[in-house]
Amino acid sequence: MQQLDEISSLMFLRERAKYRPNLVSAYFIEGSIAESAESIRTHILSCLANNPASAIRLARSPIQVDHPYWVRAAAVDPDAHVRFRGVSGRGDWAALRADLVEILEAPMDLTRPLWEVHVLAGFNDEGVAPGAGTVIAVKVHHGVMDGLGLSQFAAHLFTQSPTSLREYEWTTANSARPIDSRVRILTAVRNATSKLLGLREEISSLRSLKRRYDGSVARGERPKIRQTAPRTVFNGPTHGERVFDAAWFPIDEVQELRALAPEATLNDVALTIIAGALREYLGATGKLPDEGLLCGVPMSLRNTEEPVIGNTLTGLCVDLHTNIADPVERLHSISGASYWEKQRVREFGAVIGAGSLALKLPPLVLNMILKGEEAAAVKGERVTGANTVVTNIPRSRDIGYFATSRVLRTCGLISLNPGIGLKHEISSLGDTLSISVLANADQLQAPDLYIQGLHDEFGRLRSARTAEPVR
Repeated sequence: MQQLDEISSLMFLRERAKYRPNLVSAYFIEGSIAESAESIRTHILSCLANNPASAIRLARSPIQVDHPYWVRAAAVDPDAHVRFRGVSGRGDWAALRADLVEILEAPMDLTRPLWEVHVLAGFNDEGVAPGAGTVIAVKVHHGVMDGLGLSQFAAHLFTQSPTSLREYEWTTANSARPIDSRVRILTAVRNATSKLLGLREEISSLRSLKRRYDGSVARGERPKIRQTAPRTVFNGPTHGERVFDAAWFPIDEVQELRALAPEATLNDVALTIIAGALREYLGATGKLPDEGLLCGVPMSLRNTEEPVIGNTLTGLCVDLHTNIADPVERLHSISGASYWEKQRVREFGAVIGAGSLALKLPPLVLNMILKGEEAAAVKGERVTGANTVVTNIPRSRDIGYFATSRVLRTCGLISLNPGIGLKHEISSLGDTLSISVLANADQLQAPDLYIQGLHDEFGRLRSARTAEPVR
């Protein structure tokens, strides 16, 4: 039995009818898979059997006074976790996008292990994924693992070279004795009491960090972070329908753009492309704020590639400098903002203030705070600390084949937050980098124009690279 970390517990507290904190990674497979559905299901179950997330379920603490626990599931129902369907309608990219949103938004059964693999046959869109005929969508609850965990979880399904389908090797017998309810209640109360008694020390520690940070800023050692995001159409109620789309770019060409700002990372280039699309989209409607938009960027804290249950991450808040017209100048500015945010997190922690303290509260209390924040976001009374979110979820380098079928490309979906109606996922597979976009339809009313904006900004950066190789 393993207790959930604070961030993973928070994901379950955020579960609402219009907010399902799920993650989906989609993989485009060459052609049609010839083997039977039963053989494919057996292969998938066997591939995932050794991952610790494959056979655990949630066990909540009594009256939410303590974080939940993971316990081993008594059984794993193959039909519930590995599902087959055809791509809707004409089987093209538009139909698949709607299918992936439906998969993402469907609630998961919290009494079962919180993962699913969907095999969608009959895909046909040469303009998006030439040669692809099948799509495999891997879905997990964000409370089980973060994006890097999902990447590692999904990688179990794939290999570097063709291989035959595996035989069924699953064992799910639960030999652990159930814990007496009185013991669970006493343990939860003891843990909650310990956390409440430790709040004074936590407050003192946070104040010390804040003084150190303010002193560093005052001495000119680092720029001061912006904590208030400008109001945009993407910040408000997110109860509408979801829209999803993606754009793909040659990864070698994206890497070459780093030469425009020698200190820039691949992620900085992707953020600059996104910032350019935001600037173009909002500018076309006359709704571009004078201040640069702020972007939440999750950052993994893992130091191992072993599969880990939970969310081992923190958050950066990067200024996208959407008020800068020149894309090369914006790349320099974003690269600097990203650098200083990483330095701040390493030295002072992700959150300097009440947000960090709130995570130390018992779930019952934290849930009341979350409901208040969500109600304010729905009413449009406050803008969250970021206008949008961009997460980089690298795919395993070992992904080449699903059994004997080649994996061509990938994209991904991350659920929206209350008050943030636009999210992006950056991922790469083989020679292609993808930027996936999920949005509230009321807030991104022309997703095709936004995707075109991503391509336009990539083109502008590429032109700048041709005209001025190094700046």
